[in-house]
Formats: sequence, structure tokens, C-alpha cells
Amino acid sequence: QLSDNEKLFIKPVDGQGGYGILVLKRKNGVITYNGKCVSSIISLLNSTTYVVQKGIVQREDLMLVNSTSVNTLRVVTQLQKDKARVKVCVMRIGRDGKDVDNSAQGGLSVQINIDDGHFYPTATAEHGGGVLLKHPDSNFYFKDGILTGWKEIKVQLEKYASLIPELPEIAWDVALTDDGVVIIELNTGYGIDHLQCCCGGMRRKLGVFPVK
Repeated sequence: QLSDNEKLFIKPVDGQGGYGILVLKRKNGVITYNGKCVSSIISLLNSTTYVVQKGIVQREDLMLVNSTSVNTLRVVTQLQKDKARVKVCVMRIGRDGKDVDNSAQGGLSVQINIDDGHFYPTATAEHGGGVLLKHPDSNFYFKDGILTGWKEIKVQLEKYASLIPELPEIAWDVALTDDGVVIIELNTGYGIDHLQCCCGGMRRKLGVFPVK
């Protein structure tokens, strides 16, 4: 079902951190995995249950940040007095030519100002990579970044969250395309350590034991 230059992601349902994901690519009618021609996709799989998703094409402005992966947003919403609010937003960014943006795969994370959509001036490589002023591959300076249409994106995510009052706190994984917001998944038991590495302490942002 792939057209040329499209990708197919085959993800283990119990996976995390981007481990175990198979990325198939089609070019000139040939399907490849890790640069090698694939004659049988079944031969790549094991007894694990997988989710199969066609690759997403992100907006052009995000391609400037990093073009090898879809650079997704991790957005946490909370219900407060029956009103959903965005509490924190981080962009996860791939690097080193990888197809995924997970920090466990060497990806970067940069905090987004939830009031105006501006990038914070530095990104964090959570797993041993330190703090960076610019993307090491694209040379994109994070201090110059802004999420175009952030106000509308924020309103849309808060609207989605308000439709699920049974889940008072959700961590959304979001892609931005020319057609708008694409929800990749939502997490109710998300890892707080990833956000802490990028944003610092999360207690006040998430209203945990708020200071009176």
C-alpha cells in the first residue's frame, strides 16, 4: 500500500522508547529496511503483536528543525473545574538520520512556551547528550523557533481533552501536518522523568501539592 518515498511503521504494542520499531521504506518500487531490500516482511516479525501505521508527513516548518523524523509534541492536559487546560508542551526531535524522535534513541527535547508557542532557547538530549543551543544536524537554533498556529493547536487539544472527562490528565503525542493536528496516541500513565529532564521540576506546572 506504500507509494514511493512513503514509510510504514510497525510498532510492538508493548514497546516504549522507540525500541523494536520497524520502519519500511519504498523507493522506485523497492521496499527496504535499514537500507536493505526486503522480500518478506513476515520474516522481520516475531510473535509480538504490532500496530501498523503509515508514516506521517509533517509541516514544512518542522522539516527545517529536523527532516528525518516526524518531530512530535508531547502535550499534557488536565481537567480543572470541568475545563481542560494545556499544562506543558515539549517538542521531541530526531537526530542522526533516525526515523524516530524518541529520546531513548538519541532524540532531543525542547520545551515550548504554552502561552505563545515560542521554543525555549536550549534543547536537552536526555540520554547523555547534554544541553544544546542548536540541532547538531540541521543547525536550527532553538531560540529562533516558534510553533505557527500554536493558539489554534492549543484550543483544539483542550477541546479534545474536554470530550474525555473520565481521563482528568492525559499526555498527548501530536504530529502537525498541512492538514492540521494528528493525534498519534494518548497516554494516561506517562513517564514524568522525560519532562523533568527537559523542563525541570514539574510540581508547579502540574499542580502537585500546590503552594498556598
